[in-house]
Amino acid sequence: MLTLHPVEGVNPRLTYCYKCKKDTDEIYLLGNINTLFSCCNCNTQHVGKPKNRKCHNCGTRFSTTWARRELKTGERLPSTSPCDDCQQLSKKLKDVVENGGVYFECSSCKSTGVLIPESEIAKTVREYSGIEAPDPVGYVTDSCPLCKEKDNATECSY
Repeated sequence: MLTLHPVEGVNPRLTYCYKCKKDTDEIYLLGNINTLFSCCNCNTQHVGKPKNRKCHNCGTRFSTTWARRELKTGERLPSTSPCDDCQQLSKKLKDVVENGGVYFECSSCKSTGVLIPESEIAKTVREYSGIEAPDPVGYVTDSCPLCKEKDNATECSY
């Protein structure tokens, strides 16, 4: 049973892919739930109070320290799963890692990606970690290819 919102009725919400922000085919019918809570630990958003009063991402208990705001009329929400394109990309990246590639995360710009097995960094990470393919391995860097592109663009733009 869905309790209707006094103004929005069934309160329908379109969704977008939480990875790439493209439209998805999910729709939420929120009814009288119109509050968005953000976990104080990992910033995961929850529509209404989280089930079991815990964050579904990190397990932090719900409390008054969580940020709270009312949803705007027609505001889109992140989908529960990635769009088809992002799922296909994730599968391709997983296949690259299983063939000797390496995951990376940039601490500067927060981007993530995969290095191909033939790259020197991928070989070095695999060697030093002692983790052979197909097992996944990754590393954190403070200067990724995207950061380097930004640095080069800044230097060249007069």
